[in-house]
Amino acid sequence: MKYIMLVCCCVFLLSCSHTPNPPVAVETKQAEPEQVVHELTRELMAKCGINEQIENVPEKTMEEVRECFKRNENILGKMSDPVIEEINGIITRSFNPYTIRAILADYIESKMSPGDMRSVLAWLESPLGLKLTAIEKTGSTPEAYRAMVAAVPTLKQTPDYEERLKLVHEIDESVKATDLIVDRMVNMQIITLTALGSAFPSMEIPAEQTVRDNFEKNRKDIRDAISREIALSIFFTYRNVSKAELKEYIRFMKTDYGTRYHNVIQEGSNKAYTFCGKKFSEAVVKRIKNKEGDSVEASVSTPASPVYPQGR
Repeated sequence: MKYIMLVCCCVFLLSCSHTPNPPVAVETKQAEPEQVVHELTRELMAKCGINEQIENVPEKTMEEVRECFKRNENILGKMSDPVIEEINGIITRSFNPYTIRAILADYIESKMSPGDMRSVLAWLESPLGLKLTAIEKTGSTPEAYRAMVAAVPTLKQTPDYEERLKLVHEIDESVKATDLIVDRMVNMQIITLTALGSAFPSMEIPAEQTVRDNFEKNRKDIRDAISREIALSIFFTYRNVSKAELKEYIRFMKTDYGTRYHNVIQEGSNKAYTFCGKKFSEAVVKRIKNKEGDSVEASVSTPASPVYPQGR
């Protein structure tokens, strides 16, 4: 489920200071050498497919920002193509894959024990783990998404549709995919609106709390819609996986180390995405303010009466 959870996230490692281990009692298990932990983290990230997903973060973020602009045209006015292109450049620099890998790797090392990592690696190296990881990598490509959209009308014709759909929802709940995307939606909206509002104080942009409150009023409807989209995506991705294999996958997710693994990936991804989002917001404000009075500022028009996007 990494390909769904990480639309924006992940790992390499930030070294932390190291001091010699103090004497310990014979029965106390000695901490593993720092280098061993680093190597386990690198191996885990490589084998679970996260590294490939991180490379797509800038492009996916550009799509999210474009959608945010569209949803908020009544507040922001219409953005010109040059402004969009300039913001895309800022996204590329702010959501640097190396930075994302570093933040996520550091978080993994702080929250997962070497034992947890070895247990997850054992699963990833099992026949089913290798099979599902390969399927997830393939399922995360733009081509796979287009194929899924084309196949949606026929998915319900699957003989065991209802039974497989229950398993799909269980997978979604296990990795909290829907909740992750819902939270990212509101955070991306706030990041974008805050950046432009700071650059143009005269614009009637609602305060962050107002945006959050308005979003919360519609969270259930938004979550239900996203949940349906994710269910179709999971269903399509694992369409050739047997129900027995899906149940085995769910059993792995519900082990102590499997649960910790997915939680850490999600939390670390959010941490990396938030850090990069703040950098993006700061860079947008700085760039736009440096160009006050020229085409960039002139390209943003303030409508007479703003309408919050969730109310549309």
